[in-house]
Amino acid sequence: MSHVIADRDLSSKNASHLKHTTSRCPSCYASVAAEVIESDGRVFMNRQCDEHGGFSACISSDSRFYHEDPGLSAKGSHSPRQNPTCIALIEVVDSCNLSCPTCFASSPRSSGKSASIAAVPLEELKQRIEHVVADKGSIDILQLSGGEPTLHPQLMELLEYTQNHELIGHTLINTNGVRLAKDSDFAAALSKAFKPGRLQLYLQFDGRQISGQKELRGADLREIRKRVIEVTAKMGCQGLPITLAMTIIPENLNQIWDTIEFGLAYNHIRGITIQPFFSSGRSVHHKKTIPPKINVADIAHSLIENSKGILTPEDLPPLPCGSPNCATIGYLLKTAKGPESLRKYIDYGQASDKIKDRLNFNLDDLSKCSCSPTEIDSLNVSESQTFRISIKPFMDAWSWDEDRIKQCCTHVIRKDGTLDSFCRYYSGYPEVIK
Repeated sequence: MSHVIADRDLSSKNASHLKHTTSRCPSCYASVAAEVIESDGRVFMNRQCDEHGGFSACISSDSRFYHEDPGLSAKGSHSPRQNPTCIALIEVVDSCNLSCPTCFASSPRSSGKSASIAAVPLEELKQRIEHVVADKGSIDILQLSGGEPTLHPQLMELLEYTQNHELIGHTLINTNGVRLAKDSDFAAALSKAFKPGRLQLYLQFDGRQISGQKELRGADLREIRKRVIEVTAKMGCQGLPITLAMTIIPENLNQIWDTIEFGLAYNHIRGITIQPFFSSGRSVHHKKTIPPKINVADIAHSLIENSKGILTPEDLPPLPCGSPNCATIGYLLKTAKGPESLRKYIDYGQASDKIKDRLNFNLDDLSKCSCSPTEIDSLNVSESQTFRISIKPFMDAWSWDEDRIKQCCTHVIRKDGTLDSFCRYYSGYPEVIK
């Protein structure tokens, strides 16, 4: 696990320099020069604040899962590159039906009455989206967020617009699932609005165990999430696709593989995105914001150790997108013998160009990079037989690396229609414009 080390001795013969970058002081958030080093198989970020002194935190408990950035020259500066936008997130409401202690957006709880919901007008949302489309040419994945986006009084009209937009590849609803589980009229309306291949749910799912549920969400929502999965399974011909979004704290770290096995049992659950807990919004003063903190390597080790030999470090490569430390991705394949790593059939090295700078790729993209085309073709694989595993580590002051911000591909659409890095937008730093 990661931890704080004050004034770490960089002269140690076991430490090797990896790079210089700009980070933040965890006390005052001021920009400070930082050095990333490797020591005894772990990766640390050390920085010195003029006012608050030295800080160091482990940003990778296993250096095999910390990747050198090909976008950095030997002098530490980025090569010229137009940042892609793999995901563009837009806040459609500033209200929620929960008050999760860990909410990155600090969304206030609504009374549930439509008059109390702070919804962004539909036409304003369209204007912001069109501004991004005009700038980028298209949006690969548009994520509707908030607050709780299912509370928006014109959500179905918004979905009609986004799903029919020829320059929006996929719409993702970031939801806690409460309204979908409890409001049958809303569920029926969503089922009617759903266009296969254009819409997916990004469902909060913190595992099947009781530990960590109330600390993350303020309540035990396991039955709510189960009900959402049951309801969406009946939408369309094959169900409304779901990606499970799992926030990781020490209490559920060893439950990730169990959650994956749960997801594999449903054809319409297409994957899991695993997010180590980070300090943002309502969680800034949460005790979990102070190291030791969970990092990508901790999650990878939990997956590998609990997968019964199915996964290895090579099955969890970085997404070839912005910074290689911003996203890790792998795939499982459902077979008659049980789940297998798709890497058995796919050369991830060859696949890098097919999945670069986007997340909305499909099995056809990957199958073009098959190690053995005949073998994978004989499996007659469909999308419902694949299961995506993604690790998405967002940053706070302890792990802040300005190089990653410069190469960010997960963006938030601001009120003026311009884009900002997700990590910076929700950081709480005083210079951030919303």
